[in-house]
Amino acid sequence: GVVMVRVPDIRGLYGDAADKKLRAAGLVPKEVSIHGPIEPDAAGIGQAYHVRPAVGTLVPKGSTVSYHSWWESQ
Repeated sequence: GVVMVRVPDIRGLYGDAADKKLRAAGLVPKEVSIHGPIEPDAAGIGQAYHVRPAVGTLVPKGSTVSYHSWWESQ
């Protein structure tokens, strides 16, 4: 059967730490760098936010989890 895992809470972590935590849960991290207007749910500079699928969601092991981080605003 399919092994389901919960998306860990990586909000506020920096990219390397976020990736490591996702991989440890059996998931594939996908960082999306935002270089534009800061989104309302943005965390601090370089920190993960806008995690999709949402934190706490059960997903099949091996799923890709994307998150945003920003480094500069235009």
